[in-house]
Amino acid sequence: MNRQLDFFLIQRIFYQISPFLILPYIARIFGPEGIGQIALAMSIFVFFNYFASLGAANYGQKIISDKNNKLKKKYLLASDILISKTILCFLPLILYLSYIIFFSESPIKILLIILVLDLIVNSIDTSWFHYALKKFKAVSICLIISRIISIILIYTYVDNINDTYLYLIFLSVPNFLAYVYILCKSKIILKLNNLNLNRILKNLKIFFMIGLALSGMLFIAYSDKLMLYFFTNSYSMLGFYDQINKFIMLPMGITMALSTFSITFYNKKNSNNNLVNSLLNLNILFTFTYFLLLFFNVDQIIFYFLGAKFKDILTPLVVYSYILPIKSINIFILSSVMIKEGKYILVSKLIYTALILNILVNFFLIPKFELYGAIYSSIISEIYLFFMLLYFNREKFLQNKYLNLTILILLQFILIFSVNLLFENEKILKLIFSCIIGSPIILVYYFMFRGKKIAL
Repeated sequence: MNRQLDFFLIQRIFYQISPFLILPYIARIFGPEGIGQIALAMSIFVFFNYFASLGAANYGQKIISDKNNKLKKKYLLASDILISKTILCFLPLILYLSYIIFFSESPIKILLIILVLDLIVNSIDTSWFHYALKKFKAVSICLIISRIISIILIYTYVDNINDTYLYLIFLSVPNFLAYVYILCKSKIILKLNNLNLNRILKNLKIFFMIGLALSGMLFIAYSDKLMLYFFTNSYSMLGFYDQINKFIMLPMGITMALSTFSITFYNKKNSNNNLVNSLLNLNILFTFTYFLLLFFNVDQIIFYFLGAKFKDILTPLVVYSYILPIKSINIFILSSVMIKEGKYILVSKLIYTALILNILVNFFLIPKFELYGAIYSSIISEIYLFFMLLYFNREKFLQNKYLNLTILILLQFILIFSVNLLFENEKILKLIFSCIIGSPIILVYYFMFRGKKIAL
């Protein structure tokens, strides 16, 4: 089992770092303008994509991993889920194609057409079935190979700002073929002769409940992008925000990997078990380490990966990075513990109130602060969600020392947030005061773990 998990973690880590393997090349070729075009296309696409997938994968993994189900029943359930996923994908696909035909404009139209392939992947994805059976190896190797092929093709054929469409083709086609292979590998036989309408409707209802709960997290990020473009009408500004978000989301791949692992093994009857807190501690420790790396090396990182064209994102990235531990905790608790316990309605209420808060704050801040406004609104909604999650899960996590450290950092961040509002147009002062206020984090981090063997 440990070896299977190793492959899964390697694949998740590789998927998170792979964009950074091509980022120095792509950033210099496309610049903020080209990256902004891709970011806008992805922001539009993701809304249709999440209605095409909803919570199908999470529910599939949850139900198939149930130890009370025999192998034969698992395959029967998998067949029902796959049929339900295909039906679920149909309407969003029609709406997406309609949007492309009637509402999209060049140069975004061609990018949206290419992303149709990614939308279809939702109907054939069976990776959740392999994960539920704890067979991570085959899926992980297949996805790693497909991403390596994409990277090679991008370096070989993408060489100017007009090749944004090639960039997406080289990402989408190998990924699609990989999921076709995974589908064949799963050996799920569609039991069309045993099709039960009631079971299909039940599946679709549960997909909707889980998907409605989880998709709000990403809607927050993508609503920022759409509203930033709406108020600034600038591909470059959108490109800046997209690259900031890439660095913020990098450690979240580990968070999602730990969440996926937790869904398979977490036992609701023993909700205070060591596994959940150990995975949460590992998640927080990793995110803190990444935060420190980013905090002290932000200028070298930006100039190496993105080049001088992106120098304006240095201070915004430092400001946004303070939310990293909070964001990772939110994702972990929402996508593993609360979903496994079936708290779909509560999760939906929490996330969508955070989304509404995010949209309202964006209306006030983006016209005044532009890029900073989008960052501030995301920060405010994440902090709100963090405290709500702690309140509703206080019995499980209140005694966790890593969470206490995160709360301390959150208080420091509020001070930094105030400093950045005060020095609206003074970028150097923002960076200096952010570093001064943030420095106690390092001391706390040091004294908490000095001379101790960290037991997770």
